[in-house]
Amino acid sequence: MLLVGSLKRLQSTHLGSMLPSRPPMSELPIMTTGVIREILSNRVFRVELPNGKLVIGHLPGRLAGLAEELASSIRVNLEMTPFDFEKARIVGCADNADG
Repeated sequence: MLLVGSLKRLQSTHLGSMLPSRPPMSELPIMTTGVIREILSNRVFRVELPNGKLVIGHLPGRLAGLAEELASSIRVNLEMTPFDFEKARIVGCADNADG
């Protein structure tokens, strides 16, 4: 019993300083554009990034009305978390003018 209590105190005091620090969860999203390549469902799309990588793009609920305007070959603005490069949030249509 005494050993378990001592181990818990040791973990809470000494091991906490030895663990690697995590980056803050409040990091800003990565903003980019992409081209819709495939419609998977009403609010989920396969989107090609400028580097050629395909990611899953989804519309948040507040932009569900935008789903009717999205089709293959439409450029969209995306937000990506620095922790997961397989998914992206579609935040709107991009300016389709080349430049």
